Amino acid sequence: MEASENVININSVIENDLKTIIEQIEKTGQPILIVRDNKPVVKIIPQKKKIRLKWILH
Repeated sequence: MEASENVININSVIENDLKTIIEQIEKTGQPILIVRDNKPVVKIIPQKKKIRLKWILH
């Protein structure tokens, strides 16, 4: 686990609304690592926005 990651216990994910967790990721832009018994289970990473070079070049 990286020190800069947000870490959530899987039981918290079950208790919280997934929508709220996704909103947090969108707001902060930071990935969230979900763990079970202090072992990584899944890492949710926000999609990066694509830069439209067409607009920049014209």
